[in-house]
Amino acid sequence: MIVHLGIPALARALAGRHAAGDATAGLPVAVGRWFGDGGDCPVRRLPEAPDHLRLPPLAGGAAPIIHSPLGDQDLSRRLDRWLARHAIVTLPGTLVQIDGTGVLIRGEAGSGKSETALALLQGGQRLVADDAVTLQPRPQGRLKGCCPPLLRGRLCVRGLGLLDAEAQFGPAARLPHSDIGLVIDLTAAAAAGGLEGDWARTGLLGRSLPRLRLAPGRPLASLVTAAVHELQARNRRGNTAEAFAAEQFTAIRRRCVQAPHPLVAASDRVTG
Repeated sequence: MIVHLGIPALARALAGRHAAGDATAGLPVAVGRWFGDGGDCPVRRLPEAPDHLRLPPLAGGAAPIIHSPLGDQDLSRRLDRWLARHAIVTLPGTLVQIDGTGVLIRGEAGSGKSETALALLQGGQRLVADDAVTLQPRPQGRLKGCCPPLLRGRLCVRGLGLLDAEAQFGPAARLPHSDIGLVIDLTAAAAAGGLEGDWARTGLLGRSLPRLRLAPGRPLASLVTAAVHELQARNRRGNTAEAFAAEQFTAIRRRCVQAPHPLVAASDRVTG
């Protein structure tokens, strides 16, 4: 069977992009790591095939042709296991856990990632990694983050230098790893967003995650904590902004029914 991009795990893993179009970061694309000529590899590389069966080009110019005798569901499961074994990358960033939700904070040097983590630690939250985060896809769409060995328990804050999180906040302040439930991008390009905020989704190592952009220089620890609580609330009872908009629309319709526009009312009086 020729497998097309309709399988999400395959599309994200081999085409190097999230289904919504966001680029994934740090995805290894060497042929030997993703598919081969046999063995336990679930995806085969074919030397020749019609152009309309080719996947979009990957980094390095490789345009793989993929083929598998497996059915869609079986192939998706095997690809997830394949990702979990082989797709391990280390990226710049800070990973904290806020009330049970892992938050990956990304941004340019000096954008406030470590300072935000320090403020969160002072508020009783927990540190997984600072400066660099090792990521590994896990089954059921999860993405695990942990800390490179040399940086464990360390926090590098500008002006203060290297801090020992456990020494300052106790052993409970550090976690060995955490599943990532939210990505925060610190960028000056963050939009005000109105009622909806600057929420979106991003693809990362074949996993689709909620993402929020925030501008540096704001009270980031408070905003990140509020974002986590909002995300947790959405998972329980839906989107606050959407519910508010629906309530406003209902109120406007009710008002229009109960009190017609003055011009309409005047017209009714004249014709009466």
